[in-house]
Amino acid sequence: MNRHKFLLKLDGFYNRSLAEMTMYPNNPNEQEMFMLTWPDVRTVNSGFYAEDEISLKESSLKLSTRLAIQGFNVADEFGLNSLRIFYPEMNQRQTRFLKSVSAAYHRKFKTFHINGGLSYGDRAPSVSEGFGFYLFNSFDNHDYIGDPDLKNEKAIETNVKVSLPLKKINIGLEANYFHTMDFIIGEVNPDLSVMTIGAEGVKVYKNLEYADLYNISLDTKYEITPELLWTGLISYHRGTDQDGQNLPFISPIAYNSMVQYTSGTFSGSLTMRGAADQVNFNPVFGEDLSNAYTVFSMALGKSFPVNNDTVYVKAGVENIFDEFYSTYTDWNNIPRMGRNFFMTISYAIN
Repeated sequence: MNRHKFLLKLDGFYNRSLAEMTMYPNNPNEQEMFMLTWPDVRTVNSGFYAEDEISLKESSLKLSTRLAIQGFNVADEFGLNSLRIFYPEMNQRQTRFLKSVSAAYHRKFKTFHINGGLSYGDRAPSVSEGFGFYLFNSFDNHDYIGDPDLKNEKAIETNVKVSLPLKKINIGLEANYFHTMDFIIGEVNPDLSVMTIGAEGVKVYKNLEYADLYNISLDTKYEITPELLWTGLISYHRGTDQDGQNLPFISPIAYNSMVQYTSGTFSGSLTMRGAADQVNFNPVFGEDLSNAYTVFSMALGKSFPVNNDTVYVKAGVENIFDEFYSTYTDWNNIPRMGRNFFMTISYAIN
């Protein structure tokens, strides 16, 4: 029995989601327009979680599961009737059963470690996905309408990591794959008119048959000297739906590297981070090509004893070469901050 380590947990939450919008006409003689964009949705989730961590010879296995009941109640009658314009048979209340199960395995060999896992889980639609009413997304310039009859989104994930921890160097290679069934995403409905002035169209959330997401990363850590440490990471991500179309907001190849020096009360670091061109974008969601960039930053810090306490002073410069860039997540390609200087002072009471 001492090979097993059990964990049992009961958990839950309650949310109330209410959002409204009033549009005022330029002509004072015209009537104002009022909408409940979140129609006072009451969400109750209660779940049971169980975990068993099993110690094996030179390895371990962790099994876990969570079972939950989630209920929705559209409490506002005006908001309910607004949604019934699109879904006349919509129920005021609904109950969904959610489940997840996972297995994680770790084995230690003489010089390296292997971690692997397999999991399955599902989730209920969010309040916006299920009950949103003309929610404006400025990123893709569309109004969004939810669908209370969406199916639960389900995902199977598998992952593996191989790590090589040596005396001065640590190398890790990690990959995972998600196959998501009934993937929830907004799609344009040309039969609906926009509510927001200037919007390009209306999207309604729906279930795709499936979507796939791949991630792979390589991270390293090298102790050059006891005081000098180098770390680096490079990662690749790819996401497509059942038709091979790009999923939105998937990072391009990204990388970062840092050299850190620590000696006594003094520390310093030089950091490089960046990304390649984002070529796998989806213009339907307001995305376009984001160019490659590399940004350098540095910082110096020192701690001082004050009586029995400690004062830590840190100063540095970010984006040293004043690189003009924006990332794949930046709205309307608004550029990130240019060269900037900072200084922080912290006081720790011991």
